[in-house]
Amino acid sequence: MSSRPQKARSTRSHWVCTVSKASAFEEVSRGSRSRGWRKVGASFRLLVDQRDLKSRVAFVLSTTCTFERELGLRFAGVDESQELNTRHRGKAQPTDVLSFPAFEDNLRMTALGLPSHETLRLGDICLCVPVCRVQAREHRVSVAVEMERMIVHGICHLRGFDHERSAGAHAIMTSLEGAVRRELVRELGPARWAKVQEISS
Repeated sequence: MSSRPQKARSTRSHWVCTVSKASAFEEVSRGSRSRGWRKVGASFRLLVDQRDLKSRVAFVLSTTCTFERELGLRFAGVDESQELNTRHRGKAQPTDVLSFPAFEDNLRMTALGLPSHETLRLGDICLCVPVCRVQAREHRVSVAVEMERMIVHGICHLRGFDHERSAGAHAIMTSLEGAVRRELVRELGPARWAKVQEISS
């Protein structure tokens, strides 16, 4: 029997992504030595095709999770990202992606009698849109491609992979992320679910 995951078209309705986002973001640039960020006084909007995004995230979930899962995805600005990164990681700067596993939610559901294999919450991912936009420029890809790369990275963290643990762990997680992204593009095409709209001053 093949261990290949089912195609997204047959499982998509069972792998759920909820999306929340701010209406506008302040643009940033990198500080010296690629450390720190500074606001540059311009703003932009992120226009998101939520249906396409949710479909693509559902596909990633169906290829990385052994049973149905729910994922929360938030688009944040630099202030919110920095506040969360400071509070949870002790790093007083914004970062491209933060992952928050739903261990406590699942423990509560298990305590209420729901079998552990049926606890649905995988967790939440917070993307810092301005930082991802800078990285997209640096990598010469679209904002959608860069943020999708960060979403896959975040989901791998939620599944328990940690690239900071060792060189071997880094290699494994990098390989997994690459395989997932290649399969996603092969099945659903390149990421086009987001674009930037400049806000005139």
